[in-house]
Amino acid sequence: MGKPVAVLLAGLVLASSVGTIDVFQQPTAAHAISEGAGINTMGGFIGGFQHSNGQIVFCVEMGMPPQLGINPALGATATLPAYTATEFHSGVGNWTNIQAPALSGNGLKTMNKVMSKYGQTANANQAAAVQIAIWEIRAAGANASYQSMLSAMKGAVDPSIVSNAMAMIKEAQASDAAENAPGDPRIFGTGSYKGHVVVDPGTTELTITNGIFDATGSNKITFPGGTKGVQTVAWTGQAPYDDKSWGRYYRVTVNGKYQYQSSPAEVSFGHPGGYGQGIAAGTASKPVTGNYKAVGVDPDTLWSPVLTTETPSKFVKRGESFSDTITFGIAEGSNPWRQSLTSAGESRFAPIKAEGTLYGPFLQDPALNPSATPPKGAPVAATASVTTDSKKGPGTYTVEKIGKSEEAGYYSWVWKIQGSDQLASVVSPPNGIDGSLPKNYFFTDGFGQATEGQLTPTELRWSTKVAKKQVSIGGKVTDDVDVTLQNGGWLQNAEGNRTPFTLRGTVYLADKKPVQQPVAPEGAQVLTTTKQTVDSVAKFTSKDIKVPLSTKAKYATVQWCLVDEDQTDDAKGKAEEWCDDYGVPSETFKIVGPEVETQAIEKGSVAGTIHDVATVTGGLPENAKTEIEFELFLKPEAGQPKYDENWKPILDENGETVLWAEDEVQDPAAVCEAQPVAKTDRVEVTKLGEVKSPDVFTHSTGTGYWVERTIITPEDPKDGEEFEYSRGRCGIPNETTVIEGPEVETQAIEKGEVAGTIHDVATVTGTLPNASKTEVEFELFLKPEAGQPKYDENWEAIVDDNGKVVLWTEEEIQDPEAVCEAQPVAKTDRVEVTELGEVKSPDVLTHSAGISYWVESTIITPNDPEDGEEYEYSRGRCGIPNETTVIEEPKVRTEGKTVTVGDEIWDTAFTSEHGDLSELTGVEYKVTFKAYTREDSKDMVCSPENEIKDFEDKTGVVVSEPGKYESNKVKTTEKHIGLGGYQETLIRVEKGTEIEVAVGKCGEPSENLEVREKPVVPGPLATTGGNVALLAGLGGGVLLLGAAAVLAAKRRGRAAGAEEVIATN
Repeated sequence: MGKPVAVLLAGLVLASSVGTIDVFQQPTAAHAISEGAGINTMGGFIGGFQHSNGQIVFCVEMGMPPQLGINPALGATATLPAYTATEFHSGVGNWTNIQAPALSGNGLKTMNKVMSKYGQTANANQAAAVQIAIWEIRAAGANASYQSMLSAMKGAVDPSIVSNAMAMIKEAQASDAAENAPGDPRIFGTGSYKGHVVVDPGTTELTITNGIFDATGSNKITFPGGTKGVQTVAWTGQAPYDDKSWGRYYRVTVNGKYQYQSSPAEVSFGHPGGYGQGIAAGTASKPVTGNYKAVGVDPDTLWSPVLTTETPSKFVKRGESFSDTITFGIAEGSNPWRQSLTSAGESRFAPIKAEGTLYGPFLQDPALNPSATPPKGAPVAATASVTTDSKKGPGTYTVEKIGKSEEAGYYSWVWKIQGSDQLASVVSPPNGIDGSLPKNYFFTDGFGQATEGQLTPTELRWSTKVAKKQVSIGGKVTDDVDVTLQNGGWLQNAEGNRTPFTLRGTVYLADKKPVQQPVAPEGAQVLTTTKQTVDSVAKFTSKDIKVPLSTKAKYATVQWCLVDEDQTDDAKGKAEEWCDDYGVPSETFKIVGPEVETQAIEKGSVAGTIHDVATVTGGLPENAKTEIEFELFLKPEAGQPKYDENWKPILDENGETVLWAEDEVQDPAAVCEAQPVAKTDRVEVTKLGEVKSPDVFTHSTGTGYWVERTIITPEDPKDGEEFEYSRGRCGIPNETTVIEGPEVETQAIEKGEVAGTIHDVATVTGTLPNASKTEVEFELFLKPEAGQPKYDENWEAIVDDNGKVVLWTEEEIQDPEAVCEAQPVAKTDRVEVTELGEVKSPDVLTHSAGISYWVESTIITPNDPEDGEEYEYSRGRCGIPNETTVIEEPKVRTEGKTVTVGDEIWDTAFTSEHGDLSELTGVEYKVTFKAYTREDSKDMVCSPENEIKDFEDKTGVVVSEPGKYESNKVKTTEKHIGLGGYQETLIRVEKGTEIEVAVGKCGEPSENLEVREKPVVPGPLATTGGNVALLAGLGGGVLLLGAAAVLAAKRRGRAAGAEEVIATN
């Protein structure tokens, strides 16, 4: 007994609770079983063991010791053998003779399910629960010792483990019921083509005949793995096609397959042999398949076809065909349209025929009084029929080109479906099969349906004529319209009265006489519209058509139309839309307004008046005032002043006149109206013809452009304010006036003499002002010369505070041009210019010699002071050659003498005849004389050392008038013998100051003198070089003669007579 006890103890240690120590242990083989998941209890280890094949195995012989060192092979067995354990000792008790009977059948099956589902686990509590469940299953039929030990073992673990074990057993036993074959499908029809089939769990496939499953759209549906519970599968019936029979019923059949899993009443068992513990693991469940018994149902397809209709167009013109659209369907609550499926899988629909009748015409709309049947004796306009297509079935069908409308009126369709009109295959199939339509079937949509009406509109026509063929702007005209009816009656409204229709008259404006045509040209301008409502054949006169004052159109024409958009909702479409022609002669009138053409005067003068003339034709507006305003624009010219609207020069901030720049006038057309200079008062036009503008006074020369404006002012303020009806164009030739002024060119006399008179001559060309006085004023400027007196404006020498004449200095005259006008000496009275040609200045008396410059000024004085004050129109330029007069001093020359010693000698001066020196106030002229020696055949040298003092007359002779003047007479002596010559000097004395005017030429032949010896009688001595004796005598006698000359000096003037001598010096 020692060895068994040892083995048993080893088993207890392995099954004991945690903390129990081994008292027996064998070495483990390489592939021996070992502890797996489980728990250690006081009763030992409770759980699974890891087999070398990878499975978790459990002890199936409670009380027998497990052989941990041995790894028995596992094999399927349908019976666990009975066993007896001799004894068992553990921490929870000691037992002997532990017996359990063999286990097979349902018990073994339950054990297999528990081990298969829960045994392969790494969870300790779950593994312990499986072990408790196995021991519990083997307890059936076991002895009391087994039962006692089992109770102790349950008590050694947590109660939840025991509860779990019991639940596993219960679940396994309950699942046995599911492992039976499912019941046959249950089929139900829910309509003529709808139904469902109910199947139990485990269904793997269904097939249907004469139908499809909704989920797949085919006659087959599969359930991989089988259905998990009771399931409902919807189907749609498909009646088989037979064109000879559209019977009421057809058969739908469903077949199917099923599969379920069944756990066998066996386990995978192994035993080490001898007195050892048997071990086991679960075996897999096995599938079981089978076929359901076929089930079927016969759906009822009885149905009721109906139709609705709607005319595609409510309106049918006369001469056009009628039409209708019919939509087939089923009655409310009816089964679907009878249909079937061909062997090729194509749908076919039972054909249905419908008959239609069109009633009319009526003057009143039948839809106002609908009824099930048409009125007795109602006129029939057309009939039609339509049969549905077997491929299309229900839906919309169209009937077209049915009859023709002959006259205006309302028409109404009535459609019906009648059993007697249908095919036998639909209502009475062969072999006594019931038809799918109800017996004696009849349907109609009734008479007077709103959607079933069509109408042919009333046809109205008219002729028209305007009251006047010509209308002035602002005027009024009416139109007469004669309305007629044709091709049928006048449609009535709900009250039975003629439907009122509105005609619209559109007044179009045109620049040219309109050409008759069906429609107005694109873009035709609409003046106004007028409307008239008519409900009978009659003539009416339109409202006044007023022609706007502002229109530029030349013609207007009226076109009358009847269009739907003008009608009331009730009248729309009930009369044919129609228009008479555009541009009908009787509907066209001419529009006249003031047409203005202008012609300005071609030329005008500055400071004169110019005007424009407008010729008004056409017609004057009614109920309005017509005025013309004339505006003048001055053409901008580069370099010319800019003028404001009052023709005044525009000044800059410095007071300088602003001039037009070259770049501002590059485009003349663009600046044509850039410079307005005058605008006239308006001139009212009271009749057609010429209208002269008010005169415009010109303020400058240039090119003037007239632009006239026609202004219309309505008499009634309600018609608006004044407006510009027309405006001329700037720059056109007939509206251009060239404004010219007098052009002055001058030619002064080239030479004059002091105390003489000089003058200027102006030649006037161009145009003289016609509203102003033109005068020319001449001014004379004396060119400043260094060393010459300064003169005032009266040609009087200017003296300083000391009474000395002020002279021009070299510095002051360095720029001759700058001082050209620095010394004005004379200004003439103005000379009025009354005609073109030469204008001679008044004579100017000269007061001194020099170069003089004339500058003429043209002065214009407006006749009317309101046109402005006098102004300088033009001014000549100082210093130009043709305006230069050279004023020369009086000319003087002398004649020498040849005398003999003892004779008197003197010089004679001759002055010119030009000028009257006596007239010059404060000015005196005198001639002084000197004489010089000369050598024969040599030029005389007028130097102090050569002077003959005896012959000098430095007091001189006063020159008062042209003539001959002599120097002092000197009696010659022998010392004077020889050759010599005189030299005269002309001196001007102004206010006590002597100014040397001219000195005679030294050595002038006419000035030679000679003093000869007296002839010696008898026998004169021969002498040579007589002038040497003269010179020798000069030295001592000069002072005496000079002194004597000074003492004897006195003013004297010796007029030599009236002989006229032209001066050459």
